[in-house]
Amino acid sequence: MAIVNNRTKTSLFLTFLMILTPFAAASTVTTFSDGSSEVVIEFKDGINSENTTDGGFYVPSDETITSASIDILSDPMMYSTINGNSGYVNYIWDSTQNNGATDFDNLTSFSFGNSGTEFVGLSSESYITDFESNESGFVASQDYVNPNGEVISWDYGRLGFKQLVQGPESCKSGDMCWGTNMYDEDYTNDYVNSDGNPSNQMEYKLTTPATYLDTGMADTYLRFASWHQFETKINAQGDPYYDDCGYIEIEYSQSGLFQGEESVELLSVNLNPQFTTGVSPNQGLFLQSGSGQTANRISPNCYGIDSNYYAFAGTSVSPTNSGGWATVASNLALYLGYYVRINFVLVHSDVSGNVANLPYSGWYLDDLSIGEPYAKSGTMVINNLQPNSRYKDKSPEGFGLLYTDTIEPRESS
Repeated sequence: MAIVNNRTKTSLFLTFLMILTPFAAASTVTTFSDGSSEVVIEFKDGINSENTTDGGFYVPSDETITSASIDILSDPMMYSTINGNSGYVNYIWDSTQNNGATDFDNLTSFSFGNSGTEFVGLSSESYITDFESNESGFVASQDYVNPNGEVISWDYGRLGFKQLVQGPESCKSGDMCWGTNMYDEDYTNDYVNSDGNPSNQMEYKLTTPATYLDTGMADTYLRFASWHQFETKINAQGDPYYDDCGYIEIEYSQSGLFQGEESVELLSVNLNPQFTTGVSPNQGLFLQSGSGQTANRISPNCYGIDSNYYAFAGTSVSPTNSGGWATVASNLALYLGYYVRINFVLVHSDVSGNVANLPYSGWYLDDLSIGEPYAKSGTMVINNLQPNSRYKDKSPEGFGLLYTDTIEPRESS
């Protein structure tokens, strides 16, 4: 069997938008209706990866198809519509519910869902986002405004390469991430108290959506990419200390309502370099001191943390981490069986002191996950896809059309 003028499009991850229907057991045939024992299948040129007329598909210019095979079945699944995409009717991809219309090498590596159309994807144990599509349900606090009435908070947005004079050169991955007042390169002067109080103390707070931590989770870690550059002050001995700091909180609830019934605790960073890289004790992470200006310590002016808690302070930029992006991990094992929300809090204390002449861009976050990453690979076989026999070009019972849409999840390759 020959195939001419072929083109196909490869992708890393598939969301399939087409019919699957239950089907009866098939029997094998050896000839077509015209008596021939073989047929040439021609895939005609299309202008994009979706072709509702003749089944054309794309192949890179440096690739070719050298052979192909086809199963001929007497009772194939049939599909046709005269209404284009709006006429699609789609059915379940889960092989345990579709009478064997699909086969999987490992069913546990896949997840199934419905967002207007049924879809199948490589599965993740819990929650993963790189923010490229949207805010991913994160909520920034709206408690502070500048004199113009504009909210001062975490911002979700696009960072072009070296768009900021100060701050990260880009998001950790892709173009979209979160940052404290993202495009203002000095977070310390953003807020002016309007009630006459001379202190302009404020905090930036970013909260994840509620996520249930199943008791059977194999991987219990929160992981995220972090870049920070907070205000640094110099004491009388010429040593740095920190009145500003950033920390992680966890809210946990058995009901998941988060209407006052939840408990709130500090969430510690796992300092083991196998889990957290790019920051470490006394390099981006510091303990709090009981006195105001202890060298290489966070002062009591940064509220919300304990004396034995390593919080974010100073900067994540260092000779061994020139880009400043760190990978940070925290263990959530104590909260299995609860719904949780994670808060990222930056406190600006706005107290007097000898401020070091450094840039103070704030805190940026990207690539957050809770639980294990996506399965790295998997195989799904679609059984008995067929076009309608009314197609004008010769196509034997046994040849099918597949319409696909593709997305690439974080950490895929």
